[in-house]
Amino acid sequence: MSKPTILYVDDMVPNINVFKITFKRDFNIITAEEADQAIDIVKSQDLDLIITDQRMPGKTGVELMREVSEIKPKLPKMIISEYSQDKVIRDAMKELGILHNIHKPWDRDELKAAIMNAVS
Repeated sequence: MSKPTILYVDDMVPNINVFKITFKRDFNIITAEEADQAIDIVKSQDLDLIITDQRMPGKTGVELMREVSEIKPKLPKMIISEYSQDKVIRDAMKELGILHNIHKPWDRDELKAAIMNAVS
């Protein structure tokens, strides 16, 4: 069985590196440091899931997910944020079908379970 392919989007390179190190055995991981780069990847790659940070310069994670929903409406989506009570994220989860809002700092087992659920 091939490993699911995940696009992980975060403007903080250390966060990208931790995600890659943590999950490289379980998933094929593609990364982007900003929303426009992520959109190019969504258009050109076969993905099983996109995970994005919410607070990034340029476009927020929710704004990115709106664009992703227009390009690939069925692509599973998750947001990672330090701000668990963010109304914008809660509203977007309903509107765009975002599966999870994972809280920073994330727990490896909790995040892996959420990812496995999203890609199965």
